[in-house]
Amino acid sequence: MLLRNGVGSVVSTLWESIDNSAPAFFGELYATGFEPTSAQSVASAIRSTALKMLEASCAPDSSWLAHPAHWAPYVITTATFS
Repeated sequence: MLLRNGVGSVVSTLWESIDNSAPAFFGELYATGFEPTSAQSVASAIRSTALKMLEASCAPDSSWLAHPAHWAPYVITTATFS
């Protein structure tokens, strides 16, 4: 519905997000400084954020982040073809 009504791209999840890791994910995502009008920039920021969270899972106090449910469900859907 959003894409049909002119929204350039939508960030969504493949499954329900986990309450304790979603804020951390989006905090990191917005810290990347992506260009919101560029689907490629958003996709790159999502990938970068997922990798940061996966790397953070190596720390003993953050090992719970190792499970893909915390960093893998986020995807971008775009109405643009390139």
